[in-house]
Amino acid sequence: MKDFTKALFNKIKALEDEEKEREKLESRIESFRASQKQNQGISPWEGLSLLGSLGFVVAGSIMVGLGVGVYLDRRLSTEPWLTVAGLVLGLLAAGFGSYELIRNFLQGKQ
Repeated sequence: MKDFTKALFNKIKALEDEEKEREKLESRIESFRASQKQNQGISPWEGLSLLGSLGFVVAGSIMVGLGVGVYLDRRLSTEPWLTVAGLVLGLLAAGFGSYELIRNFLQGKQ
């Protein structure tokens, strides 16, 4: 009977140790998952979307500014001054549009 009691006690002790190890492991897994959620970066598709949007904003702004400048130069016979002014305005609009696009994108990620 003494051996049975001792074996039973050892078995209970082993089960308690296994339970403690399992709880430690579950705690580590939960902390790892929490850190993964915090460290999630930009997915490749989101990056491509931002890159494509930036391309359209920059190209569109410059083309519109340059197009308006060329049109007004031909209409008013002031070549090349309004073309240069349109180009500068297009570049400024492209810079501002890019800034806003990136700022909004990053604010959405936080």
